[in-house]
Amino acid sequence: MGHQSISSAKQAFVQALAKQRHLLLWAGLGLGASAFAQNNQQVVVNGGIVNISGPAAQAVMNISSNKNIRQIRGNNQVTSVNGVVANMASFGAYSELNIASRNGGVGSGSQVVSVGGPVVNQATGTGMRSVVNIGGR
Repeated sequence: MGHQSISSAKQAFVQALAKQRHLLLWAGLGLGASAFAQNNQQVVVNGGIVNISGPAAQAVMNISSNKNIRQIRGNNQVTSVNGVVANMASFGAYSELNIASRNGGVGSGSQVVSVGGPVVNQATGTGMRSVVNIGGR
């Protein structure tokens, strides 16, 4: 086989295709990257946190939490609460407290949790239910 040269018209066409392909590649990478978000959170609370729900109730509290978010690639959370954390639901009840917790998503992650006081999660009433997730996966 001998060496073949490409005419300048064909060269321009090949370069144009290469640019489009490069652009499509970057667009594809951009779309792929946006499908999974990186999660980095740092929460520092000096004092207490209270969440109370009344009669038909529900009281869900998320502190530095990505619970039920499925498109997370990595998860790094630092949470420091210097005081009481209270989450309460009454009568119709269901009370859920999530502190630096995660479910779903892919990849590794780390959670550092410090609570310098009592953690109270209470459900009182009809369908009573109480859920606590602290640094869980």
